[in-house]
Amino acid sequence: MLEITANSLRGVLSASDIVFLPLRIHQNPALKATLLYIDGMVNALVLNSNVLKPLTQQPAFDNIDSPRRVVEFIQAGAVYHGAHKLVEDTETLLDELFMGNALLIFDELRQAVSFDVKGFERRGISEPTGENVIKGPKDTFVEVLRVNTATVRRRIRSAALKIRDFTVGDQIPAGVAMVYLEGAADPALVERVAERIRNIRIERVMSAGDFEEQIIDRKYALFPQTVYTERPDRFCANICEGKIGLLIDGFPVAYVAPGVFTMLLQSAEDYAQNWLLGSAVRALRYLAGFLSLVLPAFYIGVTAFHHELLPEKLALSIVRSKEAVPFTSTVEVLVMLLAFEVLIEAGIRLPKTVGSAVSIVGGLVVGDAAVSAKFVSPAVVVIVAVTGICGFIIPSQDLANAFRITRMLLVAAAAVAGLYGLALALLLLLYYLCTLTSFGEPFMRPYKSKRGARLLADGFFRFPEQEDSR
Repeated sequence: MLEITANSLRGVLSASDIVFLPLRIHQNPALKATLLYIDGMVNALVLNSNVLKPLTQQPAFDNIDSPRRVVEFIQAGAVYHGAHKLVEDTETLLDELFMGNALLIFDELRQAVSFDVKGFERRGISEPTGENVIKGPKDTFVEVLRVNTATVRRRIRSAALKIRDFTVGDQIPAGVAMVYLEGAADPALVERVAERIRNIRIERVMSAGDFEEQIIDRKYALFPQTVYTERPDRFCANICEGKIGLLIDGFPVAYVAPGVFTMLLQSAEDYAQNWLLGSAVRALRYLAGFLSLVLPAFYIGVTAFHHELLPEKLALSIVRSKEAVPFTSTVEVLVMLLAFEVLIEAGIRLPKTVGSAVSIVGGLVVGDAAVSAKFVSPAVVVIVAVTGICGFIIPSQDLANAFRITRMLLVAAAAVAGLYGLALALLLLLYYLCTLTSFGEPFMRPYKSKRGARLLADGFFRFPEQEDSR
């Protein structure tokens, strides 16, 4: 391990933005020190007025003759800046440096004093972009961890709010804050989440998925086991209901654990309006989610295997629309679903102004041309369009993505065995969902839980008495 001296650190920290500034405390040649900081990450005004000025002009340093006494005076408050601490090992020193602090190094003592003078540029708090707000607060999380914890503190003004800090990443460390409300959160759940964070073995956290994959119960599960949000109001509401919140330095989203199925189909707007309207919208969301999942497979089942289930006029209409189409219903549906997925990805990757145009051109021009050219039937276009629109109603993008993949599997099952294959696939899907857990809690809670099913809990409907979690 390196010694805490300016010379040894210069060999490691050889970069143009890292500043080593030699100092003499109160112009005393016997009191040498080195100020270390990263240019662009410190507030120069605070550093100059609260740290450098007292060290060079403070009368309290007149009669000091040793670096140890300087450190003692700093700790006693001789320097105007109150946020400081003594650093005695290189690992802590590097952590403090890369967090944006300035360090006063005393070679003779092999020690340094860290001053919290962060001043790097950061994005201001703005409206959420992924979770639209109609009736509610319009602030979001940002990329700076301490700004996010302060935002939570401002909403939950209670001594019961606990924030525990962790560091993950062996090569490039990143700060993680675990937030919970003492008395509301299950202590066993708190320790379970903390233990998983401590057991993370990863070189770096470059994306939120890197962290998420390390803490969930089953890495290869298709459905999400945590809930992410960029809205502090939704985050705090879940904290007050006993959930555990996770904030990661560098990411403008927060995670809530455990994440259960009902939470993925709920929106903060459900609680910002009348409970009857909120319940109606939530029931519509469940229905739309189910249609987006099974409608293409159901269409294949009834048109390819079970024509007798269709009314006569509807069956004749579908047959007439398919007369000149050379492909089977299964091929039509698969091609249109794949085309729809391509349009979605194209709209996401392109700039906003161009992305909306691609959606319109793809939906109107290409779809109409495909029908006119007899590549697909109008009925299939309607089915895929309804499926896509219903999928957009799902609030959680992670759940919507899981539905997109599951939809293809259900289409394959219906193509093989019709409605019997679809029914069997849905039963297997339900069994799979019931076996999932999130931090030890059943994924299908409250419909499946250790305390039994509670059909009147805050799940399919929202009642005035909010008895369960969101």
